[in-house]
Order: sequence, then structure tokens, then C-alpha cells
Amino acid sequence: MRTRFILRTRFKGKNFKDWYHLYIDASFEPDGYSGIGGLVLDPHGVCFSEVIDQGLLSAIMRPDQKTPILELEALAIFIGLQLFAEKVRGTRLVVFTDNLSAQASLVKCRSNNLHIDMIIKGICTLEENLSMMCWLERVPSYSNPSDVLSREEIPDYHGVKRSRIILMEAWQRCQEESSPSLHPRGEGARLT
Repeated sequence: MRTRFILRTRFKGKNFKDWYHLYIDASFEPDGYSGIGGLVLDPHGVCFSEVIDQGLLSAIMRPDQKTPILELEALAIFIGLQLFAEKVRGTRLVVFTDNLSAQASLVKCRSNNLHIDMIIKGICTLEENLSMMCWLERVPSYSNPSDVLSREEIPDYHGVKRSRIILMEAWQRCQEESSPSLHPRGEGARLT
């Protein structure tokens, strides 16, 4: 009984009965358009759709890397959680991605890829700070409503106005993230 009372108080009326769906996608074409997009489904709808500039690509890619799609897909999840934070705080969120590698890395909450690991730390910290339960699910590209949001910069999507984001700021926030409680390494590591 006490747990129910604490949950109601802590989440200001949200008691994990509220469900939201976040669809994200990224696209990368070495000689064409590269973008990132997302859409949260609720009665009001909110979306983002941004072109990826060369500065972000240079920052996020290793010199030997052919494609940054894994990093961009994970970054889209981070951006979606950050952008829609107040909407999804204290709720259950199902995040849909069409990238199996991003999904697998996020499910295990770590990656040997340093850039992905930084983004995962940012996602896990947001999830903790927002007191939410997040589930990652795969969606085929042709069924992903955010696919079009990553393929071109769209000012609104079916009447839903686009929220503007600064991609480089999101990437920098992931780089600054250092939360040892989320990623214990080696002997004697502890959760705080």
C-alpha cells in the first residue's frame, strides 16, 4: 500500500498507466541527404526532423568508419527522450527503432564502441532522471512513421509542428555524460 502512495506522489498523478510510443529513425547517404527524426504518439503529437551537417558527422565518426548509422540511430533515441522529457516523465515508453544493432546495444546498456557507449550512458541517465520505464522494440522501416522525418527536413508532419533541435548539442551532452552507477566496470565496481 505504501508503495502505491509513493508512486502517485512521486509522479504527480502518473502511475505507470500512461503509455507513449516514440518512433525514431536516422538516415545516412555519403553523397546525399543524412537526417534524424522522431515522433512521439499521443493525442497532441510532437516530432523532430533535422538534417545532419558535416560537423556532426566528423565528430561522431571514427576515421576508419564507413557509416555512422548506428551512432545516429542511438542519438535519435537520446534526442527523443530529451526533447519529450516532460511528456514521458513517470510513464512507460516504448521506443521503436529499425536498427537491430542500436536496439541490442541499448538493451544490454553498453557497447564496445566508445561513441555508442557514451550515447547509451546519456539514455540511461535520462531514463533514471525521468523515473520512467523504457522498452525498446524493432519496427520495420516501412512501418516506421518517423522514417520520412529522417529522409528530409519536414516543417510539420500530418499537422504536428516540428520541434527544432541542435544535434551537436545533443552529441556534446552525451560526451559529457559520466555516470559510473550505470556502467560498472571490472572488479570492485559498485552501483551508487
